[in-house]
Amino acid sequence: MSVMIDGLKLKIPFSLPKPGKDITRRVYHPELDLFFHLPVITASMDIERNGYSLNLHHLDVLYWQQMKGQTEVFESVHKFESLESNYSGLALKVVQNKDEPCVWLFGSPAKLMQGHNVFGTDSLKDCYLTFLNILHQNYPVLFSYLDLEKSELLFLDVTASTRVGSESELKQVLEFLRNIQSGHTHQNRKNYQYTVYWGSNNSDRKQLKVYAKFQEIEHSLRHYKKTLNPARYKRIAQAHTEAVKKFAKNLLRFEARLKKKLLKDMGLSLKITDLCHNQKRNPELMLQLWHRGFDDIMQACKGMTMKIHNDEQVLQNLKVAYRTITKSGKESYAKALKLYSFYQSIKSFGYEAVKCQYPPSSSTFHRLKNDLLTGAGISLAFLQNLHVQQNAKVVPLIKYLDIDFNNQVPEGYMLPTFDNVIPFQKIA
Repeated sequence: MSVMIDGLKLKIPFSLPKPGKDITRRVYHPELDLFFHLPVITASMDIERNGYSLNLHHLDVLYWQQMKGQTEVFESVHKFESLESNYSGLALKVVQNKDEPCVWLFGSPAKLMQGHNVFGTDSLKDCYLTFLNILHQNYPVLFSYLDLEKSELLFLDVTASTRVGSESELKQVLEFLRNIQSGHTHQNRKNYQYTVYWGSNNSDRKQLKVYAKFQEIEHSLRHYKKTLNPARYKRIAQAHTEAVKKFAKNLLRFEARLKKKLLKDMGLSLKITDLCHNQKRNPELMLQLWHRGFDDIMQACKGMTMKIHNDEQVLQNLKVAYRTITKSGKESYAKALKLYSFYQSIKSFGYEAVKCQYPPSSSTFHRLKNDLLTGAGISLAFLQNLHVQQNAKVVPLIKYLDIDFNNQVPEGYMLPTFDNVIPFQKIA
């Protein structure tokens, strides 16, 4: 397995007759051994809205009432809701398009299957069946009205990862990547300390991001702890074992969101069944899609070099040198962190510039400097030249982007399996 499918958005239309026809009928569902009445989808007789409208009351989905204009006309609307699963939620929206009513499904297959997305499957078939399984469990009546053969892909996220030597190097690589763009792949202003984005949300072709996986996990777990009920949070936290976290440490994740126009330009059908058969014939399909997303960025990085400081070692040395124990028995690194902040200021603004920030009569600068040199184990010459990076290690940028596609999962990893896949929707 070379890459992972980390996100899918699907469109599944309802099975409908032509507008204007009476569609109240009974349908037998062989797998459930049940009859369903279908009065829920009605054809509008309004000339201006000639098409389909949905009665969401009878579909038994969560809905809201929306007033249209200034008149006392209310219409049922369905916002995104989260369908329950063992771990993560699957987003569902019933779309009342008058030409083709449908449902949208959006989520992370890896999170749905195993509770985390540090690594996972590249099988589109398994991901698709996972979505169907959860939808069927939550809304069996709604599920029975869908035309699964017409399921389409709106976009998919494919990811691959590489590992760097330390968190310090990881930050420096991300900072360097913020200035990279190529052709139509432009930087997105929505950038954060541990994430770099390319492409806008409105792009009909692709969006890219590179981010630090371990830091993303830590942020997500803090968010889940605040927002989920204790039982749900516990299941997700238990899925993030120490082995999973260890694998994510210093992992740089490259994620490509590929959209309809790009997939069509590649000559691919958007129908899920067609794509699943395509992947069966061509097991490297997802890897090829990932390359199509990132190739222009990788090309732009060829020949570039960057200078790397081993800041993490400096911080580690300071923590060892200035570790103290508080009265309550806890470890404290207050002095180490203060000196590391002083070190970063010199790195950013230069030795002389930082020195000038202190009054000439003050001994504070020299005291901080001496403590820093002693604790970090660096020379005064290194510190004085830190700003111009003369002592940094020069490395080709592409070295940090050299992805080993045969080493994307831990040794002995077993692909997630699930027992409740809908039998009659299996793809041969």
